[in-house]
Amino acid sequence: MLIQRFTHTNSDTRFYAVSAVMRIGSEPGVVVPALTSALKDPQVNVRWNALSGLSRFGARARPAVPELLRMLDDPGRVGTDSITQQVQTALWRFAPEKVGKPLVVEDATPMITNGVTAQALKLMFLGKRQTLIPPGRSVPAIAQYWNSDPRPKLTLYQGTRDSEDTDHSLGDFEVLDLAASDNLNVSTLCVVADGQIILCARDNERKVFLEIRRVETGVTK
Repeated sequence: MLIQRFTHTNSDTRFYAVSAVMRIGSEPGVVVPALTSALKDPQVNVRWNALSGLSRFGARARPAVPELLRMLDDPGRVGTDSITQQVQTALWRFAPEKVGKPLVVEDATPMITNGVTAQALKLMFLGKRQTLIPPGRSVPAIAQYWNSDPRPKLTLYQGTRDSEDTDHSLGDFEVLDLAASDNLNVSTLCVVADGQIILCARDNERKVFLEIRRVETGVTK
């Protein structure tokens, strides 16, 4: 009944219907298409709440990505924040490789087989290799490594879960443009999607995306 009111002629009715569904949630197969359709509403507050609702579904909201990408130039605002900022935040939560300054680590990776990860993605942490994304994870797969503690270098490997003998080194990487602050709030994500391994970074305090670069071995940066 609420979704039927998403197309009501009265803007307040549409707003309260979308707001209610945003909070209730329910089956993504029903709600995600409905909220995606509300992204085209003429009222900015309706579009805003539709975005918020989609963000709560995480990866299950990925079918809305094409429409979200078309909204990146939406001129609407709510308070001091723009719709564009809200779109970027939504994409960051369930399709971070589509926004910001993503770095492709490796193309056409053999890590993906039949829609799941066939190998583990590992990182060097405290001198040991630890699994970041395990085999058997549905693709697209997203894992967070840095949060509020950006380290100067990230080393990645790809291989079997329980052995390091056949690991394939993916290289060393670093996040750039970090703010000069003792209270950094930076998230760095690793994404396996579209046959690629991708790194993305965002300064959550400044609401800006950060560049990541590959560190060449033996070269001082």
